[in-house]
Amino acid sequence: MSELIRNPKIMEKAQKEVMEKLKEKNGIQETDIVKLNYLKSIVMETLRLHPPIRLIPRMCRKTCEVLGYEIEAGT
Repeated sequence: MSELIRNPKIMEKAQKEVMEKLKEKNGIQETDIVKLNYLKSIVMETLRLHPPIRLIPRMCRKTCEVLGYEIEAGT
């Protein structure tokens, strides 16, 4: 949502696509998403810019204790 707010022209284009493709319907179903190619592209680009997982793995350099649990080096 924040990416769409930063790019109002893209948000407007996505809104138009939804209105045009689903104008005869009262609500949107999960199966309707396949019709929304531009919106799908927006979601994919957003995931590329802001991946849901870290790309840099983190490892424990030495054995330590966290909240009573022993974390071994290398995990």
